[in-house]
Amino acid sequence: MGLFYNPRFRALDSNGQPLSGATLTFYRAGTTTPANIYRDADLAIPASNPTTGTDASDASGWFRQFFADENTLCDVTLKDADGVTIQTFVDVPFVGASPNTRERLTANRTYYVATTGSDVSNDGLTDGSPFLTVQRALDATERLDFNGFTVTVQIADGTYADRFIIPICTGQKDPQNLMIRGNVSTPANVVMSFAGAGLATIATFSGSRARVSGMKLTGGATSFGISSRGYIEFSDLDFGTHNAHLLCQYGGTIAAVGNYSISGGGQSHIRADANGLIRVDERTVTITGTPAFGTAFANATQTGVITCRLMTFVGSATGPRYTATLNGVIYTEGASATYLPGNAAGSTATGGQYG
Repeated sequence: MGLFYNPRFRALDSNGQPLSGATLTFYRAGTTTPANIYRDADLAIPASNPTTGTDASDASGWFRQFFADENTLCDVTLKDADGVTIQTFVDVPFVGASPNTRERLTANRTYYVATTGSDVSNDGLTDGSPFLTVQRALDATERLDFNGFTVTVQIADGTYADRFIIPICTGQKDPQNLMIRGNVSTPANVVMSFAGAGLATIATFSGSRARVSGMKLTGGATSFGISSRGYIEFSDLDFGTHNAHLLCQYGGTIAAVGNYSISGGGQSHIRADANGLIRVDERTVTITGTPAFGTAFANATQTGVITCRLMTFVGSATGPRYTATLNGVIYTEGASATYLPGNAAGSTATGGQYG
């Protein structure tokens, strides 16, 4: 794999001003035969040649990165948006680039995902050329240097039968610099339905961070909604049926940064294990359909911590309200034993604490 102009080529006029909508045409060196160029380092997504549409330069004159087989030689013509030739280049090599070569962002970016999209032929950069899966958008995100900017993965209404794993992203300052967003006004319009036993619809690992919002998560009694060993923030989610809606382990954190709803049950709504921390303080949770929780609405064990103070619950659930064992802690800022949803008493054992 070779890269044309690292990190990216910029189109400028004779006065040094950026050219928006400019195009590049790549020919095999010494011929008028168009060369095969690609949008990705895997050489899987062909670029247009000439580089029209989303392959043309942006408002600041920047082109995307273009790739070809390593050591490919091309003659390249730069034209402005009116088709006037600005510059020509002869025998330009696509030099070998490390797989770790990253595009360094100079502005915020959005990748689009839709049920009508394609992970093979689309680049995800416009709502007219969306990816099919969230994971494909996150794979593209992982190759970037955020440089302090924000990347948004925007998911169109529809049902998606897949899961996604949030990557560790270079140059990402805060969780909210990676936004994975569906329909915030009507989360149930974006359904993430994944039924893999023991797996989560949304997963993070140590070092990965993101904020998710605007979708319904559902998958059945043996799967999880969100599983975190990294750091994930959420709001405006609708939790359907899962083993646990929120599972946090091994030093990870899950934090509610907005209100959310519950429409399905499972073993637990909140489960913190093995030093996991779940914070849902001061949030309003709307519960519909009286979901049942077999183990407990809130379950903290093995030094896991749940902080759920000053919450408002609209609606009801059945099952034990809480269980705290093996030094797990459920912190309510002194709320009563009937504070959490459920119709059966909670319990503590082996060093577990509630209060």
